[in-house]
Amino acid sequence: MEERHTGIDELENSVICADGDTAKVVVLQPGMEELPWSNSVDVSVDADEHDLMRIRKQRWRVRALLRLASSKFLSPYMVEPWRVRDRMKTVSVALVLCLNIGVDPPDVTKPKPCARLEAWLDPNILPADHALDQTVKALQFQYERWQPRARYKTSTDPTMEEIKKLCQTLRRSAKEERVLFHYNGHGVPKPTVNGEIWVFNKGYTQYIPLSVVDLQSWMGSPSIYVFDCSAAGLILKNFLRFSSQRSSGGVGAEGTGASEEILQSSPSSTDCILLAACDEREILPTNPDLPADLFTSCLTTPIKMALRWFAPRALVQKVSNSMLDRIPGKLNDRKTPLGELNWIFTAVTDTIAWNVLPRPLFKRLFRQDLLVASLFRNFLLAERIMWSANCSPVSYPPLPPTHDHHLWQAWDHTMEHCLAQLPGLLATEEEGVERSFRRSPTTSDEAGKSGELPPQDLSYVANPFFEDQMIAFETWLQMGPMERNAPEQLPIVLQVLLSQVHRLRALKLLARFLGAGPWAIDLALSVGIFPYVLKLLASPAEELRQELVFIWGKILSLDRSCEVDLAKENGQAYFVEFLRRGIAPPHYLGMAAFVMGTSPLDRRHEAGQAASICIGHWNHEEPIVRRWVMLCLAQYSAVSFPLYMHLLQEFETRISQMCLEDPASDVRAASIYLLRSGIISLMLRQSDNTESSREVNSCRNLVIRIFRSVLQHDSSVLVRQEVSLALVEVASSVAVDYHSELRAEIHGFFELIEMVSHDVSLPVASPCRRIVEGATDRDRVPEPCAMSAALTTTPDVYARSVSEILHLRWDCLDYSSSQGDCQRETRQYSHPFNSSVWENRVAVKFQGIESDSFRDLDLLPKSVAFLPDKTSILVGCAEGLVYSIGLTSGELVELESFRFPNVSDVVFLEARQGIFGEALLQGTCDGTLKLWQRDDTSDPYEEFSIWHAAGPLVASRQSFSCFSRFSWCEKEDVVYSCGNVPGELRKWDLVAERCAWLSKDIGTTDLICIAGLDSHVSLCGDTTGMVFLIDSRCQFPCVGSQQVGTSPVVALRALRGSHAQWDAQFIGCTEDGEVSVWDVRGTHFERKRTVTLEPVMAFACSADGEYWSIGGKSGNIAIYKDGELSTLLQYHNGFLRTRLGPSAALCWDLQGQFLAAAFHDGIVSVFE
Repeated sequence: MEERHTGIDELENSVICADGDTAKVVVLQPGMEELPWSNSVDVSVDADEHDLMRIRKQRWRVRALLRLASSKFLSPYMVEPWRVRDRMKTVSVALVLCLNIGVDPPDVTKPKPCARLEAWLDPNILPADHALDQTVKALQFQYERWQPRARYKTSTDPTMEEIKKLCQTLRRSAKEERVLFHYNGHGVPKPTVNGEIWVFNKGYTQYIPLSVVDLQSWMGSPSIYVFDCSAAGLILKNFLRFSSQRSSGGVGAEGTGASEEILQSSPSSTDCILLAACDEREILPTNPDLPADLFTSCLTTPIKMALRWFAPRALVQKVSNSMLDRIPGKLNDRKTPLGELNWIFTAVTDTIAWNVLPRPLFKRLFRQDLLVASLFRNFLLAERIMWSANCSPVSYPPLPPTHDHHLWQAWDHTMEHCLAQLPGLLATEEEGVERSFRRSPTTSDEAGKSGELPPQDLSYVANPFFEDQMIAFETWLQMGPMERNAPEQLPIVLQVLLSQVHRLRALKLLARFLGAGPWAIDLALSVGIFPYVLKLLASPAEELRQELVFIWGKILSLDRSCEVDLAKENGQAYFVEFLRRGIAPPHYLGMAAFVMGTSPLDRRHEAGQAASICIGHWNHEEPIVRRWVMLCLAQYSAVSFPLYMHLLQEFETRISQMCLEDPASDVRAASIYLLRSGIISLMLRQSDNTESSREVNSCRNLVIRIFRSVLQHDSSVLVRQEVSLALVEVASSVAVDYHSELRAEIHGFFELIEMVSHDVSLPVASPCRRIVEGATDRDRVPEPCAMSAALTTTPDVYARSVSEILHLRWDCLDYSSSQGDCQRETRQYSHPFNSSVWENRVAVKFQGIESDSFRDLDLLPKSVAFLPDKTSILVGCAEGLVYSIGLTSGELVELESFRFPNVSDVVFLEARQGIFGEALLQGTCDGTLKLWQRDDTSDPYEEFSIWHAAGPLVASRQSFSCFSRFSWCEKEDVVYSCGNVPGELRKWDLVAERCAWLSKDIGTTDLICIAGLDSHVSLCGDTTGMVFLIDSRCQFPCVGSQQVGTSPVVALRALRGSHAQWDAQFIGCTEDGEVSVWDVRGTHFERKRTVTLEPVMAFACSADGEYWSIGGKSGNIAIYKDGELSTLLQYHNGFLRTRLGPSAALCWDLQGQFLAAAFHDGIVSVFE
């Protein structure tokens, strides 16, 4: 028998028949002991094939999660604005000291002794003529540690005119930048109830009140005020009151001496920041152990002030103030004790602020201005220290109380750790021994590699603060990240990135956190991660590359605006080099290609190099890498038509193979996306050059051929959807710019548009269906008005792939490890069955099916199937309806989501429990198949794929000669389909989601039943009683045939299980009631005539073949055990029993314990 093979794969070149020669066509005679095809079929499956099947199913699981997760989470995540658009700098600082040394204010009675230090100097013991100058210089020096480049102006015991001139001068020089005004009023009375501060007259004989309104008008905005005086809260209160009145249009400054013009020129409070030492009813502490300017000391020298305050409370009691001033190191050197204290203090205060403040306020105060951020960090310390002295510093914007935050305990432990080692460090220094610093034993190995630390003479043990916080962060990650419970250690992790010793561990923890979802990425961006990871791209450290690639992939998947920063820093080169090496796990390589494609390289030679690297990964074994290099090339081709043409001309064969034959559906979709990237330019390209015109036409024809083959042979909705979107783009461009030269080309594409408009998947068909409905009759060119309706928001493969990266977990990337941690535990259902139960029970026992709901089926049932957990059965009916019936409750539910769009009879239902979850296959009489999947029995089924599996797409939608039949191979995920077209048989790979094999010459009559043994061997029966043995590996696939009867073959089934004597057994039944069992290897053949139930309407058998059930038109069901008649069912259960109607469908559960039967009278029964 001549066979016409049109499959996509060249199977005959890759697989050799078992006998090493071309298979022979043998016609078997009934009753033959040995079947001549026994040496022509190899049905064994070795261990390597089992491993391959396991890997394929795991990859199918990954691709299923891609589509399901993308459709569930594809809506764009609303990213909170994290960039500091209005970044500022404090460029001018005014330091105003009203000390009036030697004269106490009239409203303050100072105890003796009392606090005397100002800027850590005692003005009372300094020379009288230099005391103020030295004090203000010391204060300026303290501020310069935080902002060394600012312009400083000082004024001591000033008059009102001097302050006015000072403020106006600084405002003019600062322009639109921020100005700081620091006021020390320790030598003047407390502010008035109107918020006026005191200065002096020219002769220093009177205190002169200075209105806050005047000060506002002179300072302008933006500005920041620091008020260190008693009752400073009065200043803040009135400052805000006057600003509010000015904003509302009122004067409201009675008694202040301020004119209306000054009020109107005063800045808004929203542009001003205020820090006040205490509340309106409080006075400053006078403890002699603390400085007089305690608030200023906390703001400008936080480490020194914290140690001075904590030392008397510490467990270590042998540390004096002079020793505290000699702590070794520098504040900006994190390797020294003093620098380490400053580093930890920054991390603690940053973390406290991030955890208690709203995100916008945190960004404004801690990320907008470096000096403001430092002052507010130190303000948190001031609140804690001054709260212990019965003072409550206040600020605007107001901050929640933080003096009792639990992280202060960690800061206390840090200071205790330092103070405990300080005497020894100072003694070593005095002895002249060179100090050296070492890290804790847990990081000594990493530290040695980093080159940070000197070798041996070890005297200082570094603080374990960051290690402890990373352990806490890791514990939080292990407990399971939750969006409503953000980790408090996130700002600390950012600080750890500054250390080479802990950087790798911090990056890994950060990557794990970003894998928690978009909300985690948003949090990381809001805390300020972006500048850190941008600078790390310049690091040559090899061990950081994978984590950086993952982090950048996460960031760009959420916020594409970061690609601009990446391009400015030439960061693409980092990812190009990473992909070129190609030694990382596949998901990292895919992420590198994604980052490369987000910002195409400008320089031509760099773009060409990147494209060459992507092409070099076309043969990568992992689909995720092949998919992303195709998507990256598509991004390059979208902006470079010459590159697009070069790819189509030089790599025509390879691109065609990846579009049509790649075993991964997402890779095929990405390949179609590559064709889409330049298809509009390809369609509209016009050239006067004949050779160039031929090249363009050749590429157009190539695209059309690929699209047509995809529509005929690809079962993946994702792939066909890319073709649909490409055709919409073509139609859209032609509708706008249509000329005579495109007339022939547009007709070729329009034929494809018509074909897609008949697709059984609504998301695939609907865009093209709108175009067909809106096309003109004359030229069949879509009207522009039809284009607006055809343009769809359906996400393409690129958007879905980006969504996959966005929701990808970090711990699911390593393919070398077990996939069990990344997937749900697969449930195994085991129902032991005693083979003697049937005989021990009543012959016909109706199990819980007395509910009238079983008579409520609106349409005649056509198929029935058990769910794997046997909690319910599914019934397929006419017009595409599917019902679910509970086995215990008898509840009848119509499954609306299972309804087919083509309203054809549901003739095939089968459910499986596999390693990838529970799957359900649903087929109709016109050849449409729909695959459903769910992870757990408590989850709803989700549509995985829908496609036309039998016959030409358009023709079968109009008419078909016979019903389609399907067989789901139990060993592998392969579905065989036949019907609609005489002699045509197709094999569909559910893992690859494509037609793996097609033959059009199996017999000369209609094929009406099919049974698959494995991915190569199957049997099909026709209307004449002939059964054909098919081996798709052979050049002539029909390797044998057997006449099993004279009537049509009703059913075929491959037998499995312990009761089956051979692994290659089939059972079949003809319409006249003849049942045959045979082994395709030729070792056994048996035919048995059953009881007369002609004509046979339905046939089913248990998986192992122990039980058969045959339903006839007369309404009886005969049940056989081991080939012998066991039971004859004739009546429905109930008080008024009725005879069984004609059988429509029969189905056994996997264990052969239950039999479900559907009848043409609309009744569904389950027997045990």
